[in-house]
Amino acid sequence: MKKLNLLRRLSVLVVMFALGSLTAMAANYKDFYSKVTVKSTGNGKVYVSYKEKAEAPEFADESTAESGADNKAAITMNHSYYLSTQPEEGYVWEGLYNNEECTEKVTVKDNSFIVPAQTNVDDATYTYYAKFVLGVDANLTIKAGKYGTFVAPYDVTLPEGVTAYIVTVEEDKAKLTALDLKDRILPAGNPVIVKSDADVNESYLGLPTEEVSVTKNGLVGFYQSGTEVPAGAYVLQTQNGKQCFYKVGDTVVTGVKNRCYLPAPATNEARISIVLEDDAATAVKGVNAEAIPAEYYSANGMKVAAPQKGMNIVKMADGSAKKIIVK
Repeated sequence: MKKLNLLRRLSVLVVMFALGSLTAMAANYKDFYSKVTVKSTGNGKVYVSYKEKAEAPEFADESTAESGADNKAAITMNHSYYLSTQPEEGYVWEGLYNNEECTEKVTVKDNSFIVPAQTNVDDATYTYYAKFVLGVDANLTIKAGKYGTFVAPYDVTLPEGVTAYIVTVEEDKAKLTALDLKDRILPAGNPVIVKSDADVNESYLGLPTEEVSVTKNGLVGFYQSGTEVPAGAYVLQTQNGKQCFYKVGDTVVTGVKNRCYLPAPATNEARISIVLEDDAATAVKGVNAEAIPAEYYSANGMKVAAPQKGMNIVKMADGSAKKIIVK
């Protein structure tokens, strides 16, 4: 009997202690607030939302969102906001800043950023500035069933059906190895050989994260039209219905932007073989006087970096010339 009474008293004490703890915890709960305004610096509109991305953002030059009373059991805490952007044509969102001069950048990950919450809403009001700048375009062009070369100064998503290859050059041979790209994203500054069963003409716009040219994956990629390809290197061409990498002679050859070439091998042999993973082989021939494009001219004789829409005059590396029409 005495033991039973003792157990009952202990049970009552435990319940009283638990109730007291809950009461103390409730007393520590506080309301935290935050209010965020994002202003566009021009060439784009913005929309900011609390915690999550808005399904139908109402873009404007200035947008404001606030948390309301966010009740948490904490001494201090942070609030998360989501920024949606709508750049004007040809522009891209560059970043979020603390000041109108856009010199103090805010850390943004997947369009979300953090602000300190406060118990007083007047102390938790923040203003940020979204900066928009001109983007840099990159173009991926592949003829159905053919190879091409490509490099971009920022990450791009390759279209479905496009396979990207890196090249491993060993003396007079180069082996193609297909890349297993996560979510089909080709990282910035990765020159590759590409192939597609269908025609591809994809345009990209972004912020460069790489230098003017890059040597990687056995290739040399460049981002500017008019880039000179050195003598002894190999450029991808289709001649007499056959697509090969042809050796550049002494005549200066200029390339089209976002393309790549194979650098001259150390032994500088007259022939290189590219072996595909499926054991198919494409010859990479080296003929010094091969007829490959060296210079481009408009119909009125003005020199241009690359073929323009309409009629063009193409001067070949062997001194010959021909007319082509770009539609």
